[in-house]
Amino acid sequence: MIKAYNSSVTIPQLLFLGLDERVKEEQGGFTHGIYSGRPYFALDVTPKGSVKGEAEQLVEGLKAKKLEFIAARVNMSLDAPDGMSP
Repeated sequence: MIKAYNSSVTIPQLLFLGLDERVKEEQGGFTHGIYSGRPYFALDVTPKGSVKGEAEQLVEGLKAKKLEFIAARVNMSLDAPDGMSP
């Protein structure tokens, strides 16, 4: 594993944030065993390293669609209902 590691390759981090259990399967959620709801994920799109160009292109494309980005560390203190999108 150590021999195969290449520090010049940036691997964006994907983070599972959790499930919105209020969302049923017919509303776009899913069910697997005892788990059900709509999953939410966060992806680090910081323009850096070997993914700089792709990240900048993604960010600009999303901004063109009137979406905005916020620094996650700033909003980590929200209560669960406030942190969920409508």
